[in-house]
Amino acid sequence: MMGILNFIFSATFVTTALSATVPSSSFNAGGRCVLPVKSNKHWKTFWPLVFRATGTLYPVKETEINSSEELDSELDVVVTKGEEVIISCGPNYIASEYRSTSLNVKCGEDGSFYTLKGDAKELKELSCDLRSVEEVIVPVDGCPTTATSGKFGYVHPIDKTTRIIGESCYLENEGRTLFAHIRLGQDASEDSISNEKLNDKYFIGKQFPNSRYKLDFMKGFRIDEFKNKMKLLLDNDVKIPHYSLGNFVDIEHLISNKQFFAVKKLVWNYFPVFDNQIPYLDAVRKDIVELSRSNEIDVYVGSYGIMELEGKSGEKVSIYLDPIGNKYPVPKYIWFIIKSGKNTIGIAVANDPNTTVSDSLKICSSQCNKVSWLSNVKTAGYSNQANKIVCCGYNTMKNIIPEIPDIALTSKI
Repeated sequence: MMGILNFIFSATFVTTALSATVPSSSFNAGGRCVLPVKSNKHWKTFWPLVFRATGTLYPVKETEINSSEELDSELDVVVTKGEEVIISCGPNYIASEYRSTSLNVKCGEDGSFYTLKGDAKELKELSCDLRSVEEVIVPVDGCPTTATSGKFGYVHPIDKTTRIIGESCYLENEGRTLFAHIRLGQDASEDSISNEKLNDKYFIGKQFPNSRYKLDFMKGFRIDEFKNKMKLLLDNDVKIPHYSLGNFVDIEHLISNKQFFAVKKLVWNYFPVFDNQIPYLDAVRKDIVELSRSNEIDVYVGSYGIMELEGKSGEKVSIYLDPIGNKYPVPKYIWFIIKSGKNTIGIAVANDPNTTVSDSLKICSSQCNKVSWLSNVKTAGYSNQANKIVCCGYNTMKNIIPEIPDIALTSKI
């Protein structure tokens, strides 16, 4: 009998152009001022970014929902009373302040934010009119002209420069992300991948991504429709693996400050991940983060291949969320290119539970054991399991995976 598709879809993945009016006093937590970066209760709200008076991003507090904390969300910016901070929606506007992209505020004794300009007044509405991390359609190096490419980032409230957090490249007609690019590391300039100074008008007047792309992806995840389509294609004895939504650039590992939670919701940043999560994928991501703590690194991530299951006549059937239109394929692999100085490595992680060693060796003869910084991968024993992970040089992997963009580098593990 066909297995059941595990569909995990929360309101977190729904976007809206409307911001919610939320009194700041409702976030009073023991005299502290709180902005819930990730909260199912306030999922409609576009939250501003919070900066210290020095211009550095405020850290995020992680909270277990069932903990004894007064907070009702998983990720919060918690400002101590009496502290002055800057809230910013740039390039967009603060909902309660006409044509203001940022505002200097102070956390009051009552746990509410108060403005500092003129007569101090309580800021009743802490939302942005649109999201504080914006994305526009612009050319991206390595992205083919047949694909849609974009850059995403924010405007810094002090120097008014646009900081580009990352880039994306995806095929709208196929529903497939070719790659995304971010930069991590202590030496990275405020997470910006751009080496040039961009003014605060960079995002203004440019085309925005088509939100229909994401809506169609989510529609493909509807359990009833997907099961019915699969019954028409697959052998009756084939068990459909459990899926949930994965992110190419995930907020848990590949974004240095979790205030950039909006990146998780960008239209291209989803793929069906096998069995809720892949432990060896998490191990690779953790090792990338640990490497970035002492090195500035460029991270490219994308998908390769399509998961296949047995059809009614014994043939292999490629699995798509939209099998009629052959759109939104379930990736066979998630790949990473990690560039640190002149050292570069390619890593391919299997997303298909039926992947064999011989499948992966078609990409390359794995050299994961030679990569000194893959400590979590090695400890868990994944470095010796080529059906799960393979590692090799950039040129070797690019010769097999055409989605990998051209990068100026010296290929070395």
